[in-house]
Amino acid sequence: MRSTVVTTAFLAALSLAAVAGGAFAADSGQAAFAKRKHAMDEMGHALFLQIGKVAKGQLHYGPDTVQAAQTLNNVAQTIATLFPPGSAVKGSRMNPDIVKDPQKIEALAMQTQATTAALLVAVKTGDLSKIGAATQTADKACAACHTQYRLKTKL
Repeated sequence: MRSTVVTTAFLAALSLAAVAGGAFAADSGQAAFAKRKHAMDEMGHALFLQIGKVAKGQLHYGPDTVQAAQTLNNVAQTIATLFPPGSAVKGSRMNPDIVKDPQKIEALAMQTQATTAALLVAVKTGDLSKIGAATQTADKACAACHTQYRLKTKL
């Protein structure tokens, strides 16, 4: 009798842990998505709304331009960590296939990191032609991943 009670209690605890673990996994997926969205928003803002506008002559070059390039480069260094399994959740545009080929993702991340580092160097020169060329190169690196692994509509 005692072993039946203990077994039943153990199974109940195990079931509760599984349910809680599932909820934790869902929360973890949402947290990872939120982190990724914030990082992508930061990168997009820096690349297109700050540096890109300077390159097009729509904003004046200045310390904010260098800060935007530094922010872009810093966030790009974390990009490979932003796509954990389970983070293709409602509201996300992450193609779940992204987790199937980690070597390819690492190569795309390294390309993005290299282009944002080069963009930072170009921005620090203040030369608008160099900034423009480096901005286009960084944009192409971002697009290479988005074309393959960003869904057209949200999940």
